[in-house]
Amino acid sequence: MSSTRTQFSNPSAARPPVDADQARTPNRVDLHVGMRIRMRRKMLGVSQEVLADELGLTFQQVQKYERGANRVSASKLYDTARALSTTVAWFFEGLADTAGDGDVPTGPDPMLVMMGAPYGAQIAGDFGRLSNLDRSIVAGLVRRFADGSGDLPTAAVDAGLSGSELAEPFLSLLQARNDVRAAEPSDVYDPRRVA
Repeated sequence: MSSTRTQFSNPSAARPPVDADQARTPNRVDLHVGMRIRMRRKMLGVSQEVLADELGLTFQQVQKYERGANRVSASKLYDTARALSTTVAWFFEGLADTAGDGDVPTGPDPMLVMMGAPYGAQIAGDFGRLSNLDRSIVAGLVRRFADGSGDLPTAAVDAGLSGSELAEPFLSLLQARNDVRAAEPSDVYDPRRVA
């Protein structure tokens, strides 16, 4: 056996102190795995309750796993992979290699965040079926809301507008989209036909 010492060879070696905020911050690997669990669960249309029952957990524990608040043990990750019809390795896909010398992203993957967000998988599926023009319009709206400059619904609610009045700016946008499209009359969206 080699006498070369490694970082693991001296268990009594001093470790850097951990402050309270750092101790409460989820590890980025736990966050990544949790987001992948949530994404896979949503892709399959499985509720937290159903997954929890399959794993012998409470749905609150599944929530904690998905948020990265609690670490998933190796055996529980194996069971989760089986319950969600995937491999254990799938939960680590897209995770940056921390052993390399390059820059490691510090935040979670934006695609995982979106797919794990409420309605994220549904929006992604629907977005893929849109025309390029419609994608451009939706992407512009999302960017405006994300930047805080497109807060139409909040401003309208604050002004006391009703549901149909809240929809008016969006219906106008859809009508403008239809005016731009060189579509057949049967393909044109008519905001007056909204059920």
